[in-house]
Amino acid sequence: HGGMDEGYKNAFGVEKEITLAICNRVVEANTNPDIGIFLTRSSDVEMSDEMRLDFISQLQPDLFIDVHLNKSSTVSSYGTSVSYKTSYYNRKLSNAEFADIMEKSVVSAIEGFAVGIMDVTEENVPILNQFSIPAVSIACGDMSNEKEGELLTRENYQKNIASGMLDGIL
Repeated sequence: HGGMDEGYKNAFGVEKEITLAICNRVVEANTNPDIGIFLTRSSDVEMSDEMRLDFISQLQPDLFIDVHLNKSSTVSSYGTSVSYKTSYYNRKLSNAEFADIMEKSVVSAIEGFAVGIMDVTEENVPILNQFSIPAVSIACGDMSNEKEGELLTRENYQKNIASGMLDGIL
């Protein structure tokens, strides 16, 4: 999301702004000089999947994390989930293992609820099909839930999510 593509909106905020704030907080929280964290967007600009893939292929990163928020038809939906593509496997770190690590780290940091990790189809998160590195898509919460939707806009909550993501990376 970014630019004209706002993603989900609720009374408290807009997905593109919340996810960008969380990602910027991950960068700010990283004090390890051996870990480089690069964002596919660092401001409110729209990037196509093709542009993102070009940027990522030039970087040749060790990991990829897609950050977004859920919005469901049920207002009681709540929690953090991580999607991955089963087709990638590496003896050192498979996508399923990376997804599990990321979900546990974020849920622990926010003292939240783990919805679970799930394998995705090409239609759900098409960008995950493009990588030969550990890659996941993390839904940091559900904006359709009023309580969680409001929490996601809080600076401290965003910092905790970022801390959990960084712990998962390290």
